[in-house]
Amino acid sequence: MNIWRDISENEHENIRHKRLQSISDTRWTAKQTAVNRIFGSYGKFNNVMYPDLIIALSKISKNESFKPDIRSKANNLLTPLLKYETILIAHLYMNIFSITGPLSRYLQTSGLDLHKCVQMVKESLNELKKIQRNMNNTMQVSDEFILKMNNEIQKRIDESSEDLEIEKIQSKFEVKRVAKKRKMANYETNDEPIVEEEKKFTIEIYNRVLDTIIESMDKRFSNNNDLLIDLSLLSPSNFNLLKSGLPTDSLTKLSHKIKPFIDDNLSENEIKNNLSDELLNFGKSWHFLKKSVDEEYNEQSYGSDSENEDLESTDVVKPCNKSGKNCVICCYNVLVKYNLFANAYPTLTIPYQYILTLPVTQVACERSFSTLKYLKNRLRNSMTDEHLESFMLMAIENKILMEIDNNIIINAVEP
Repeated sequence: MNIWRDISENEHENIRHKRLQSISDTRWTAKQTAVNRIFGSYGKFNNVMYPDLIIALSKISKNESFKPDIRSKANNLLTPLLKYETILIAHLYMNIFSITGPLSRYLQTSGLDLHKCVQMVKESLNELKKIQRNMNNTMQVSDEFILKMNNEIQKRIDESSEDLEIEKIQSKFEVKRVAKKRKMANYETNDEPIVEEEKKFTIEIYNRVLDTIIESMDKRFSNNNDLLIDLSLLSPSNFNLLKSGLPTDSLTKLSHKIKPFIDDNLSENEIKNNLSDELLNFGKSWHFLKKSVDEEYNEQSYGSDSENEDLESTDVVKPCNKSGKNCVICCYNVLVKYNLFANAYPTLTIPYQYILTLPVTQVACERSFSTLKYLKNRLRNSMTDEHLESFMLMAIENKILMEIDNNIIINAVEP
């Protein structure tokens, strides 16, 4: 660490020293951050940590003051980092992350719009398909990176007073001997092993990685596009589109999904008609319905008379945030609080329950397990399930917890 710190701080005096990013199994953006810190972004190699890493590992591997096992580990890390295949794979994933990174980060936001998610997924798939068989561009960018890094490493070695020899980064594929299988007398085959290393890398690694990613994204998102677009109509941010009516094919998939939850023996076409009428009416009335929520929220937040102080927090429907009420949670709160789900919008309430029950992504679940890891650690291993559940609820819903008045909590505690 002392060698690593000295090399990085001496070279980057005006840049805060950073450690290498560990690759997390659950944090989606950790892999992109890890590869970008070492190799930079795709096609941009300024202020990368790759030369620092190569020089530091070289010094450790050739410094006899270190133990033999430490020197061996440093050399085992250094050798693959100088290979041409490693540079190509790194730039392959850097190119992929530059396309999927914005989509991945947007899918982790709490107030995402489902229609925009569908559009971003389609655009990401189109961009991935453009590079699906474009190995030459990745090789060109990798060659530029290798040329610049070799010059940078050699320049820094020449400027330093230490006598350090570092092998140059390989600029071509390593030629490997291909083992030939002995042919049997009665065995005939037309499959010949790929001898050319570039062609082998393209088929077995580059094409396979991109094909797997595209197939996985297409299977996970594209099959549910119709349902996601139908669910996006439930968001108040899209209610202005309802003024001109609903598209002809809208709500068909959603009506099929909610049919098992409706007690009446209605056909899917009848459910779709009822849902369309209720959604159009609810969207046009939302401007007036949410005003009552604003009035009660303001009275609860800014009222100073004694009557308001005696109200319980459950009597008031609070918005999900202070900036506005354009989310499906606020719509469902209005339907439940004012008993609109009973007769006014009985069919429309079920889709809101559907969208709030089934998450689009697993981000909330992964964050819950991350919170659990911090709460129930080795110092709290004897915590009861009741206390753990309470702490988990307060940690996950900390925004709601901060909005509750302390006096309400104190008065609610039993003596």
